[in-house]
Amino acid sequence: MGWPVDATSSEVRLLELVDLTLFRGQFQRQAWVGSAAELERLLNDDQGKFRDEARRLLKWENACGSYLGRLEKCRDGHQSGRVTSRLMHGLREWRIQPPERDQEHVGVVPVATPGQAPCLSPDVRTSPGLS
Repeated sequence: MGWPVDATSSEVRLLELVDLTLFRGQFQRQAWVGSAAELERLLNDDQGKFRDEARRLLKWENACGSYLGRLEKCRDGHQSGRVTSRLMHGLREWRIQPPERDQEHVGVVPVATPGQAPCLSPDVRTSPGLS
């Protein structure tokens, strides 16, 4: 069972950085597969355009894997199904699908599908006033 994720949450920002870094080109239409540590290294690459933002976002150990796990559980229309994982020889392997072509707009906040709540991270989900 998934939960909604807030459009301004850290996990949604991670997915935006992945889209900007890995799927920006018109020709990159294949899923990315690897570990959370490999993804973090790619985003933190010294030549990367969004390196500083990635470093701020992934400042604590296991942040990348935690955000990917939240995205995997997400049920929002834009994020739903884009991030999946499986255990391979005791290690978690992540698969991130490229965005749909109409979702590739930089800076556009994903809108929930009618009838579905936007995605909220677990800490937001349990905030006072939210049920």
